[in-house]
Amino acid sequence: MMEYSKILHIDSFEQDRNQPKVGLKILLVIIIAAISSVLSMFVVDLTQTLIDNGLSQSQAEETANIMKYGSVIGGFIGVWVAIGITMLVVFIIGKIFKAGVSAKSIFASILRYTIITGIITLIILVIQWIAHIDPQEIAIDSLNIFDPGNMKLGSIRLSTLISAWLFGVILHSTLHLSKKASWIFVIIYIILFMILPLFFL
Repeated sequence: MMEYSKILHIDSFEQDRNQPKVGLKILLVIIIAAISSVLSMFVVDLTQTLIDNGLSQSQAEETANIMKYGSVIGGFIGVWVAIGITMLVVFIIGKIFKAGVSAKSIFASILRYTIITGIITLIILVIQWIAHIDPQEIAIDSLNIFDPGNMKLGSIRLSTLISAWLFGVILHSTLHLSKKASWIFVIIYIILFMILPLFFL
């Protein structure tokens, strides 16, 4: 009988191991990604940013329109690329630790992970849009709310910590990795996506 970690064990992720369902999850990922991509167009004032970088009003407006549609398409594609990469990483970890879990179960858990993190991102975007907060200057889930424009503080984000925790939940609840191994991967995630970027900013 496996000893579960109270922090890393979530029943719904456990169900993804035993009864993986992906249809509704795929639909939700598509909807959330589409809404987030469209909303991101309104949060950032690309026209003003381009004008500040030396473009004329007409050039800035034309370029901004192209960039907006490009960001919508790119954001939508990016979600599925991220899902694919995450699935590959989790699948490899599962093979190394002989998790005995199917690819469909891994896919289902990663879709659930993507839905949760996507909703968090969407909430942040909505708040920033309503409050007219430029995400290029301030990310409301990061420490740069205390120092707008500080990129290093901007990389220390609550959403990254939640993503790291959910990654550990996948490993522990769906793959049945031990508490110790799962927490080690949570720490590795934080190092790669929060601490390491600090040295390049």
